[in-house]
Amino acid sequence: MAGDDIGLDSTITLNPEHLSANLDDELVLLNPRTARYHAVHGPGNQILQLLDRPRTVRELCDAMTARFDVADDVCQRDVLVFVRALIREELASAT
Repeated sequence: MAGDDIGLDSTITLNPEHLSANLDDELVLLNPRTARYHAVHGPGNQILQLLDRPRTVRELCDAMTARFDVADDVCQRDVLVFVRALIREELASAT
């Protein structure tokens, strides 16, 4: 599924090949296929922790709005942007 086709009912799965490590308040990811590092902090780090198993974008948004003081529409927009970036960087896939 291409990044633009992702909606609230899309299921997001992290790429099992990526490597990760916690450094202070950041999570650093390495995609071994592209040899690119990615540092994620704040809400992005929380989303990655939630992706310990496949989840829909809606599930991610529900968890984030319960944890942070954010409006549903703003959260949905921001989570979709983040998830699309993960897919673009081959760190996750969507079905």
